[in-house]
Amino acid sequence: MPNIVTFDAVGGADVLKVVDAPARDPAPGEVRLSLSSIGLNRAEILYREGLYFQTPQFPGCRIGLEGVGRVDAVGEGVTGINEGDRFVTGPTNTMAQTGVYGQTVTVGAEHLLPDIPQFTDDELAALWVAYLTCYGPFVEIAGLQKGDYVLIAAASSSVGYAGIQIAKALGAHPIATSRTRAKEAALLEAGAEAVIPTDEAADLTAALMEPTGGAGYRLIFDPIGGAIVEPMAAALALNGHYVLYGLLDPNPTVYPTLLSFVKHMHFHTFMVPTQGIADRAMRDKGTAFLARAVANGHLKPKLDRIFELQDVRAAHTYMESNQQNGKIVMRA
Repeated sequence: MPNIVTFDAVGGADVLKVVDAPARDPAPGEVRLSLSSIGLNRAEILYREGLYFQTPQFPGCRIGLEGVGRVDAVGEGVTGINEGDRFVTGPTNTMAQTGVYGQTVTVGAEHLLPDIPQFTDDELAALWVAYLTCYGPFVEIAGLQKGDYVLIAAASSSVGYAGIQIAKALGAHPIATSRTRAKEAALLEAGAEAVIPTDEAADLTAALMEPTGGAGYRLIFDPIGGAIVEPMAAALALNGHYVLYGLLDPNPTVYPTLLSFVKHMHFHTFMVPTQGIADRAMRDKGTAFLARAVANGHLKPKLDRIFELQDVRAAHTYMESNQQNGKIVMRA
């Protein structure tokens, strides 16, 4: 029987366990994948801790949003998909049943994201969730144009590196933040035009404004929230967009009301499962945009470390340490 990862209570990485489970045959409209590579996402840590918008279902709750594999069974009514085809499973609203941490998963065919043949399984596992997280805010919300400045906060994540690449593909100027200078060289090499160490800035807004020559940012792309929102929002250009797509800071996030009047600020929240992928129109436009950008040589997922499925606890612990530069992947 194949291995899958489950957990029976919310908590730390130690609640995760690898167990044997029978592969489920696909029902009508479903396909089954034999998985090879699995992309890790912050959402899975929140889910494991009971802090995600989906509620874990015990016992034997599955986990995982993004897996690459080949079709080994096709349910009734599914057309255009054949055994042996490679796909990525996109986020579903039923992670408890369709979590992709494992060697096999059965999902609705509508949740499959397309193959990019020139990428390895590991690279493909690092593509769609991170890059679609950026596509919606960068293209659909802010409408970034050539010459615009975009601030990419906590930029050493897989989403941060994706944002740098997409900004450059659009002709915009990507400016990165990181807590210290430890990751500065890697971010500059990836294409960031400047890196602002937020913990070292005496005046954060002034430090953020400097690379823009005083113009400010068309888009601030922030997974942190909390106390950093106000000084970052102060660096927006007039009519700029502030997109909050995560809450790494567990402290309350206070909306910068006065700044919103002064800056004519547009404030948004964004979640890729419920907006960038569940919104089929945005998903189709996003995957087409990203496929063109890959073909043009603009996008290449940055991999950090690769773990084996049996080391899932170590993989989660490593992600929580914030040491990574790029995507963490597990091999099934």
